This record gives sequence, C-alpha cells and structure tokens, in this order.
Amino acid sequence: MFTMEKVDLEYLAGQLMFIGFPGSSVDEARDLISDIKPCGLVFTIGNIRNPEQVRRLTSEFNRYARELEIPRFLYAIDHEGGLIMRFNDYITFIPSHMAVGSTGAPRYARAVAEIAGAELNAMGFNVDFAPVLDINTNPYNPIIGIRSFGSTPELVSSMGVEFIRGLHEKGIVATGKHFPGHGDTSVDSHLDLPVLTHDLELLKSRELKPFKAAVDAGIQLIMTAHIALPKIDKEIIPATFSRRIIEGILRRKLGFRGAVITDSLLMKAVYDRYEASEIAAMALNAGCDILLMSYDENFIYSIRDSIVDNVRAGRISRKRILEAYSRVMNLRKFALQIKSRSYPLSVVGCTRHKEINRNICLNSIRVVRDSAKILPLKQGMKIVLLLPRYRSMYPLPFNRLEEEVIRKFEDKGVKCLTVPIDINPLIDEIEDYIVEVDRLGGDAVIVATYDAYRYKGQLELAKRIISSFDKSALIALKEPTDYLMIREAKTIVLTYGISPAIVEAMVEVMCGGS
Repeated sequence: MFTMEKVDLEYLAGQLMFIGFPGSSVDEARDLISDIKPCGLVFTIGNIRNPEQVRRLTSEFNRYARELEIPRFLYAIDHEGGLIMRFNDYITFIPSHMAVGSTGAPRYARAVAEIAGAELNAMGFNVDFAPVLDINTNPYNPIIGIRSFGSTPELVSSMGVEFIRGLHEKGIVATGKHFPGHGDTSVDSHLDLPVLTHDLELLKSRELKPFKAAVDAGIQLIMTAHIALPKIDKEIIPATFSRRIIEGILRRKLGFRGAVITDSLLMKAVYDRYEASEIAAMALNAGCDILLMSYDENFIYSIRDSIVDNVRAGRISRKRILEAYSRVMNLRKFALQIKSRSYPLSVVGCTRHKEINRNICLNSIRVVRDSAKILPLKQGMKIVLLLPRYRSMYPLPFNRLEEEVIRKFEDKGVKCLTVPIDINPLIDEIEDYIVEVDRLGGDAVIVATYDAYRYKGQLELAKRIISSFDKSALIALKEPTDYLMIREAKTIVLTYGISPAIVEAMVEVMCGGS
C-alpha cells in the first residue's frame, strides 16, 4: 500500500489528472507534462495530423515518461462513431451509435468497436471515451441524440455491452458515459447545468440499467455527467460532485469497483459555477478518481495546485487521494492486461474494415415509409435534392457531402441536381427556393434536413417543399427527430449521421439495394 510519506503529493495530484495538451509534438507539451505528470493525455483534433504522426507521438510520449521516471501515460480520445470522432481522414468512419442501434443487431456494435479498437491500438491509444450509455428518452435532447444507441434500456444495454467487449478485445479500455444518464436532458451541459426531476426509482427502472449491464460486463472506467438531480441530492449540484450518486449509487448499488473519471471540467455546467479549488475538492470527495480537462494551461495548473492545497488543509483526506491513486494504478494494469497484441498501422482505414463498415451502414439506413411511391429511384431518373449547408457537418463538410451525393447517385444512373440551402433560411427566402426547385424540374424532389427541429427556417422550408410537390421525400441526415416534426412527408429516409459510407449506403438503399 502506498503511503503519503513515500509518494510526493504534487506527483499524486498530477496522477489523478487526465489533461489535454498543446500541439502535435512532444516538444510543444514537454514543460506542461514535466510539471504536471498526469496519468493520461486526451487527444483532440488539434493534436492529430495523420495516423503515422499519432503513432510516433504516443511512442515519443512513452520515451518521455521513461525519462521522467513515471509510469506510461494512458492515451485517450473521443471515438464514439458518427459525429464524435477526432480525425479528418485516414480512419474508418464508423457510424453513430444510433445508426448501429437501428440495426437491432448487437453483433454490429461489437464489430464497429473492434474496428475502432484495432485502429486506435495501432496508433498507440489505450483508452476510448466510449460507449455512450445514455438512453435517448428525450428526442429533443441537444447533446446526446444520435450519440445514443436508442430510446430503451434494453437496446442501449445490449449494444453497449457488445461495444465494450469489442474495444476490450482489441486492447482498448472502454469508458461508459455519462453516469447516471444524460439522455433525458433539454440543456447542453457544455453550456449550462441541466436539472432533472428524476428520483431513484425512475433511475433504477431506466437510466441505470445500461450502466449496471456495463459493470456486469467488466467495464473498468465510467465517466460522470454534469447534470443535477435534486430529488437525490436535495440540492442542485452536478452529479460529478455528488457523493450520493458516485459512491452511493454507482459503487454501492451497482457494485462498480473500477475508476471514475469526470466529464471535462471545462464544460460550463461546472466551469462557470465553481472555482478551481472547489472543483477539485468536490469531485474527489464525491468519489471521482480522475479529473478530466481539455487543454487550458492555467486551469490545469490551478487544478493540480488546488488538489495539493486541499489535501494540506485537510479538505481532501489523504486516504481519499491514495484510494483514487490506487484505482488509477489498477486501471493501468487493466490496460496492459487486455493489450495482448499491437496492431500495425496498415489496419487503419484498411479495405477489410471499410467493407465490414459498409455492410453495417447499409443495414442501418431506415426507410420509414414510401407513401409517395418514389423509391426505388430508377436509372434515368432526375431528382432535385435540397441540401443544408452547415460549417459543422462532420466528417463530411458541405462541399464534400454535395460532391459525394451527386457522384453516388450518378453512379446509379440517377441525375442529381442539388440546391444548397442555408442551415436556417429566412422565412422570406422560402418562396425563392420553391421557385428554383420548380425551375429545375425533376421526377422527384428530395429535401435533406440537418437538425431541422432546432432551426425554424429549415423546418418551415422542408414542410413547404414537401407540401408543394407530390413526388417529394424527406431525408433526415442526423436526428430522426426531424421527421417527427415534418408529418407532411410521405416518403422518409433516416441516416443517423453522414460519412462516406453512410452516403453510399443511403444511395444504395434509395436505389433499390438492400
């Protein structure tokens, strides 16, 4: 057993931190890492150029850890699939959790996790901040949506367990998130603190079930949610700071024995409400073992210093620090235990992975109905496709999405004329779009939406197009919530996200493939 006398307090504090870092080389992060000596490093898109550079960087960080005479770092990334990935190219772009959930086949959750796991392993990662175990009970949730496997505890549990097994099989530590469940919120915790009125009985009947299944399946890392549950805490504080939720529910009721990591402490639900000294003490005293933060040098130092100061002042017990440190060490051991092999870089984006992924995407596309009798689109047809232009589309920015869609339809012999639309067009502009669609002519008019339920202008345009043309269809490119808001649509296709493989699968299904 470690004692405080044997281990430097500043070192212990750093070992309870998972931090972001600047740049894409060790030299850019050297001083920060030497000072903090964190247990882990979280990669974002700014740290990544290509798989070769990432593999080189993780190897160089390993050498630097040896130089510093500290344990190797844990290397983590948000790699859920769909919208939440940190690469611009090179990898296999696995579909969103909801796309996988739509297949109803848990084996596909394992398959995409094995693809992700092997590719992350090849680049030197050993932790994936996935799967999302939130149940999408609120279809208007601004933060979860297609990041969830679905809207029932049973579906999310079965998919989540197989995703965990797939990652572990490939030597990657899975992270169940966001405990105790972020799926029924109407506020984005990146921006403010969501408050839920759920009591323990409701949580037990719904939100907690996927986490219990994950615990039973051997998960060793769980991430907290910055949401408040005043019926459980009797006050409005983030679950991340709640001992009743972390120790009382997660550990005692669910039997979790692994490490608990916070969601990013730079999210406004926490950052805008508390000082760094409060954040460190409240999270650790609640039972969190690892404090996660993206790169903000001043904040990182403030958190490390506040851990030290709080221990010295007796506001965090020495026993609690050693308990958390012991769980971090056990997590490292688990990461080494499951990594039975290292994969070569050649697996990243390899043909085999893309073929498996293509098949899963093909099975994920949903035709809700085709009352307009448009499908399948036949060779020689001409369609007019309205596509929303949005800077944050991922992984296909608008220009590539437009090119990909046109090319794939034309490969099937379908002439595709696109009409780019603003993500939230002015109501006054809607008539102009209708005139333009009418001018172009076509055997069918298809309007694609991207979060139309959040944009009044886009929603109104979609409704007007659908009602103005008999042979019209709706494609919801992201949230299926869009089609619930556009009841006028007689032909509806759901994709649960966009990627090259999803676009190909969408076109294949709409042209009669299966």
